[in-house]
Amino acid sequence: MKNQALDVYNKIYLVGDKTAFHSVEWLSGIIAHDSNHSKLYWDYIKNNGPPIPNDIWMGQSAELICNKIQAKCLERIGAPRYMIDYVISSNGNHFDINKNGKYDYQDDELRNW
Repeated sequence: MKNQALDVYNKIYLVGDKTAFHSVEWLSGIIAHDSNHSKLYWDYIKNNGPPIPNDIWMGQSAELICNKIQAKCLERIGAPRYMIDYVISSNGNHFDINKNGKYDYQDDELRNW
């Protein structure tokens, strides 16, 4: 499997080998991170109904929220400090692989994790 993907519409989560086999701690943190994207999505639907603005559950603001959840998870499971520091220091733009300022189909195609 090449890419990691969260499909909130169909409630599917795919994890690429690079992520899955990095370490148990890293995978745990990533699952916490991405499950929070799904929570942001479904909480909005529950409270407001569709349509859902993309920036509610993806984009830089959502990434920063999910990074906090990921860092907390890593801390709770005793992950190495470098992992926690890496997540905390992220500016939340890791979703924008092609650096065009938005999350789009091309970003998914360029992912290698």
